[in-house]
Amino acid sequence: MKRLLFLFVFFFLVVVNVFAQDTGFISYGTSNATAIVSLSTYNSLTAYKVDGTIQIAYPNTGDVPYFRMRKAYTSQTVSAQTIVKVRIASPTPSLKMKMGFGLFNAAGNEGTSGLVEISNNGTVADYQVNVLALSGFTMEQAKLSFSLAPGQPAGNFTIYILGIWVVNNGTDVPLDIPGGSGVVTIPGVPILGIPADGTTITALPYQFNWNSVPGATSYTFQLDTDQVFGSPITIDQTITAVSYSVSTIANGTYYWRVRANNSAGSSAFTSPRTVIVNISTVTQDPPTITSPVNGATNISLNGQVVVFTLPSNASGCKLELKEKVSGELVKNEIIQSPFILNNLKPTTQYSFRLGAVYTNTMAWTAEYLFTTVGNSTVSPPMPLSPTNNTIGLAIPVGLVASSVQNAVSYEFQMSRTENFSSLEYAATQPTSYVNIHILYWNTKYYWRVRAVTTATTSDWSQVWNFTTGTTTGVDNQNNIPTKFELMQNYPNPFNPATSIKYSVSSIQYVRITVFDILGKEVAVLVNEEKPVGRYEVRFDGSILSSGIYIYKFQAGNFSATKKMILMK
Repeated sequence: MKRLLFLFVFFFLVVVNVFAQDTGFISYGTSNATAIVSLSTYNSLTAYKVDGTIQIAYPNTGDVPYFRMRKAYTSQTVSAQTIVKVRIASPTPSLKMKMGFGLFNAAGNEGTSGLVEISNNGTVADYQVNVLALSGFTMEQAKLSFSLAPGQPAGNFTIYILGIWVVNNGTDVPLDIPGGSGVVTIPGVPILGIPADGTTITALPYQFNWNSVPGATSYTFQLDTDQVFGSPITIDQTITAVSYSVSTIANGTYYWRVRANNSAGSSAFTSPRTVIVNISTVTQDPPTITSPVNGATNISLNGQVVVFTLPSNASGCKLELKEKVSGELVKNEIIQSPFILNNLKPTTQYSFRLGAVYTNTMAWTAEYLFTTVGNSTVSPPMPLSPTNNTIGLAIPVGLVASSVQNAVSYEFQMSRTENFSSLEYAATQPTSYVNIHILYWNTKYYWRVRAVTTATTSDWSQVWNFTTGTTTGVDNQNNIPTKFELMQNYPNPFNPATSIKYSVSSIQYVRITVFDILGKEVAVLVNEEKPVGRYEVRFDGSILSSGIYIYKFQAGNFSATKKMILMK
């Protein structure tokens, strides 16, 4: 009969039940069984030589330290009641071992394993094993396992495997088929990086890291207060990066270790390292409000001062202002003391609170209430220039309205929609006129204005409109951008705000986003369609930490990024 070279591609030791399902090249832990596998010859025949030591014999039940060999084959269907013949020789005197044989499909499911005792004392013998009781089983891998038979003394053994066949109606069909899947080996043990052994961690989050292991597809990270890792408090077997960030952990002494994984199995864990967590507790108090007092009445509609004291370890203060009855949010922004409230409604109760900004949280004050004064009639301004329905205006455009007695400022609004559903310009000026420089050519605009006094705000004026002209010659060259462009922010470094200018050379959907140095998106500054023109957008980093940030400009197929530095 033909002797067949049986190309085993992977050998390893485990503690499992011989009959247990084996779902792939997966390590189940350590064993007191050891083996060295090498290709050698026996009686001038090429064979697989297996040298090993097993300390415990196979019991009737329970787990067994045993030596296992696995090989992948081209997918094939085998019949029910399949008999496999294994040709074995051994020079070991009085060898008595249990040999198991099993087949696996692509899903990792095993057909019914067979078990037979081998004892040939240096002779060549064939052992037949009934390994399958399922109909039409498609196998892709085979497994051989060896353990000591009951009563066999522990010690060394040597086995030569000369061939494996499937017995089909009295015909021996070689099982070793060319074209099987390639070799996958267990990855090596990682090398730990940061933190070094005995490091004290004083701030969170903290990132643990290790080296990249060739062939590894994932890593297992364990962190425990127990140096034998009896119940790891952090375990993740799907880490694909070579680092793990810990954000929440109590003070104390911990041990950490890592192993590498792939489809062939897992490496041993690294030797554990000690790390000491000592995070100082910092009080995170809310701001102290001085003005207005809680429950205040007759608050002016404009010019009301909010005064507060911010804790020294807070990075900023946030104001949340609402109309008490309707719950409508009026303001939600970062402020500094003192802060001026304007454009409040008459005879309206407001609620507000202040929040101190910390690295990972905010500390809010209790709710404060105040009520504004009643309404005093103030006539709205009258639009004066440019004349309503004017077309062909050059840029910039000056908006002029009539002055109103006792007015302390004037609020202008401009929009490309008559109902002012979106604003192109909104500002409060000390005078009843304003010059607007950033406009689109050949575009129709609507504008209105209202007067602000210390007691109230007038109704809006009539809505007038104008249309800008079409640029030619030098004006066109100087005002209409011919390419997409992202300029460097100014100032840079900045604290806490900076301006970013950009140009749009054709109508495109524009998106400007800001990322931290780790690639996390922290702000979206622009996210809308923009006509041709030059623009400027403001970025406020009050609630962010000092560091380098990246801002990215996307318009159609154009993309550009630049760095900026927030320095507090």
